[in-house]
Amino acid sequence: TSVVTKVLEQINEKPQVKQCRRIGKSNTGAARPIIFSVRSSDIVYQILKKSKQLRDIEGFKTIYISPNRTREERIARQKLVNELKDKRRGDQNSRYFIRKGEIVQAALEESFRSTE
Repeated sequence: TSVVTKVLEQINEKPQVKQCRRIGKSNTGAARPIIFSVRSSDIVYQILKKSKQLRDIEGFKTIYISPNRTREERIARQKLVNELKDKRRGDQNSRYFIRKGEIVQAALEESFRSTE
C-alpha cells in the first residue's frame, strides 16, 4: 500500500486505497504488477488521466498505471497497439492514437499545433 500511495502522491492524488495486492509469481529481479482499488470510478478516472505525468518525474519514468482489464481485453488491446505501431511506421507524416478501442488519425490541424 505504501508503494501505491507514494506513486499517487507524485501525481497529486491522495485517495483512500481500499485494496492492494501484487499479481504474478515472485521472480528475483522481475517487477510484479500491483492491483489496487479506490472508492469510486471518478477517482479512478482522475488517476488514469494524471498517470501520464509520471513519465516526467525522475524515479517514476518506468511506472505505468493502466485500467484493470480481463485477459480477453488485454489480448485485444495488445493487437490494437501492434496495429497502431504498424500504422505509425508506415505513415510517419500522420499522428495516430487509440480512442475508444479504435485507431484514429489526428486531424491535420491538430498535428501542426502539437509540433509548435
